[in-house]
Amino acid sequence: MSVKKTKDRVLTCRVSHEDFEKLEQMIADAGMSKSEYFRDVVINKKAEINVIVKDMQSLIFYYNKASNNLNQIAYKANSAHLENRISESLYGRVLNALIDIRSLLLKGVQDADKS
Repeated sequence: MSVKKTKDRVLTCRVSHEDFEKLEQMIADAGMSKSEYFRDVVINKKAEINVIVKDMQSLIFYYNKASNNLNQIAYKANSAHLENRISESLYGRVLNALIDIRSLLLKGVQDADKS
């Protein structure tokens, strides 16, 4: 069993009002207490804290809905093509549109990863 470390030392520093507001926002975005945040940054040398984006759940929801709908369109188009119910031309246009939409969705994911 590991021994729990007692945190009985206090560290203080002075910052400007503007820096304090920035730090407060960063701590709030990280979803941590001030102590957790500074221990993570200073002791664990984490210069980058993962921030949970408020709209991420909404974004994931819409991506899941879109991917489900796109799969249904692809399935119907492939079925209709195999049964010769749609022309080669229409089938090609549907596939090209699906590829374009896929590219846009992937671009959105890549952009989200950068922010």
